[in-house]
Amino acid sequence: MAMTKPLSKVLDLETYTNQDRVRFIVESGNGDVEPISDAVEIPISIVHRLYHLGRAFDAQVVKLIDPTASFRLDFFKLQSLVSELELVLKIVNDPVTQHYLGMLLPELKKGIKHPGCLLNVSS
Repeated sequence: MAMTKPLSKVLDLETYTNQDRVRFIVESGNGDVEPISDAVEIPISIVHRLYHLGRAFDAQVVKLIDPTASFRLDFFKLQSLVSELELVLKIVNDPVTQHYLGMLLPELKKGIKHPGCLLNVSS
């Protein structure tokens, strides 16, 4: 019989404690690249969850998030990403997703006050 992850634990924060993480940080877009937000680290499987939830609601920027790669999003994409993740937060009744979005969204919103900033995502 194939081994599968027990579905009873997917809504448990402790399930994700030892997973590899994806790091999100908003940085100034100037040559100095100074942090504007605190770094937030989210387990890779939760970033996959956010990706698929965003896609389910036709989000355009969430689909750019690849949890296995490092990349940057510009100021305009950051604004859209915040809106898309707020929609996911509003719709989804999942305590794990709500927990990590509760950590991530306030930090992403700090960047909205800084035109020209970049969201740096690294795995």
